[in-house]
Amino acid sequence: MTLKSIVKGSSVYVIGDLIRRSISFLLLPFYTRFLTPSDYGLLEILDLAIMITALVFGISASGDAMIRVYHDQTSESDRGSVVSTMMWLVFGLGTIVSAAGMFCAKEVSLLLLHSDRTRLVQLAFFTMAFGGVTELLMLYQQVRKRHLVWVCCSLAQTLGLVALNIYFIAGRGMGIWGFLFSKCIVFVLSAAILLVVTIRETSWRFRWPIARDLAIFGGPLILSSLATFSIHFSDRFFVNKYCSLADLGIYALAYKIGMLVSVLVAGPFGAVWNANFYAELKNGGWRGQFSRTLFYFSAVSAFVVLALSVFARPLLSIAVTPAYWGAIAIVPVVALSYGLRSIGDFFRGILFITRRSKLFSAICATCAAFNLVLNALLIPSHGIAGAAWATLLTWAIYLVACFWFAHRENPIPVAPVPYLSLFGVTAGFILVSQWVTQTPVAGQLLLAATLLALFIIGLFVSGGVSRSDREFVFTYVYTGRMRIAEAIRGR
Repeated sequence: MTLKSIVKGSSVYVIGDLIRRSISFLLLPFYTRFLTPSDYGLLEILDLAIMITALVFGISASGDAMIRVYHDQTSESDRGSVVSTMMWLVFGLGTIVSAAGMFCAKEVSLLLLHSDRTRLVQLAFFTMAFGGVTELLMLYQQVRKRHLVWVCCSLAQTLGLVALNIYFIAGRGMGIWGFLFSKCIVFVLSAAILLVVTIRETSWRFRWPIARDLAIFGGPLILSSLATFSIHFSDRFFVNKYCSLADLGIYALAYKIGMLVSVLVAGPFGAVWNANFYAELKNGGWRGQFSRTLFYFSAVSAFVVLALSVFARPLLSIAVTPAYWGAIAIVPVVALSYGLRSIGDFFRGILFITRRSKLFSAICATCAAFNLVLNALLIPSHGIAGAAWATLLTWAIYLVACFWFAHRENPIPVAPVPYLSLFGVTAGFILVSQWVTQTPVAGQLLLAATLLALFIIGLFVSGGVSRSDREFVFTYVYTGRMRIAEAIRGR
């Protein structure tokens, strides 16, 4: 994969994600009007319960296993068998687990929601089976490098959710029931349509040797998925215990914004890179290519971390009610956390080259244990701010560990100074933006734009970007502008 192919492929996902997230952001006033912070907190706990279930039974670990085994095959027929075999595994296991969850819905509701919301929990578990299949079939489109197809499907799901949420929540006054009904309808329809499209290419074959290979590689990833989930969301349970549901709702909002680093950078990049980089190992110069890719990925991640952090205050003060303004101080910490996590995930892929899924699981388990200790120490005394800082420290350790072990397995030439400079400048600019609190919104927006401009100028002036890459970026941006202008004139 060349830098050009990565940028072009990632750009498709970025544009799609920007459209989807813009729609979601514009609907924040709608959701915060019809759903209280307590409603947000309840939905957060319910989502966590479903995610834990999917992780425990290995449903969420299926993607990495399918990609790795898929690229080991030498024929299209065998590759299709990998996909169809994994479809059978995910759907069969998802159906069994969903049925068990629906059967135990009352007990789950009393334990987690502290009230009898049995029907609500049953609906959530029913949706889970179709959600797992939809995610796997969407991943198949990424592996086939059908970036535009993936984005169109994702946008269709988002627009369907928005339309149904407006109908059920505002039109029918169904509150959180409307939110879950919308999600269920969209996942069922998406799974059905994608399944019909996929089996035309892969058929329905189920092969036991491939299933065994998938289990050998993917089995240890159940532990890593659980550990990663724990790092992501265990703080919610501590916040739920030591704080209020309103605090949990505020923290959930800040987390969703901070995690846009993953959505806008790590997600689009991973959709192109993680699904296909194994094919690049045949190239003798792959280490140098990986090193160059890592630097640009880190630079873009730092830029997005900075953008989310400096624009959080002015935009949230406009978009949400004062009850949610506590999220403003949390966003920069969460964004920086997931910038570090995204870089750590790059080295996770290096470990998977030699199928070191067990080692990766051990790293994740250790980090999860460290995170639980930090949560127990920081959240009771510092509330949601302590939760955010526990997340930051944990993902920093994760990055160091993944780099250390990946470098021992497959050394990648990495010079530390440019990366330390990126981190230092990003953190410094975030601190500057946080000090300016009494300035009007227009002044805060101007400051945010200025800091971003200085970051970009510094990146190019410092020599971090080579001349050939600068020319490529300028040409790519200019060409994109010309195409947009031509499209507008064509209308």
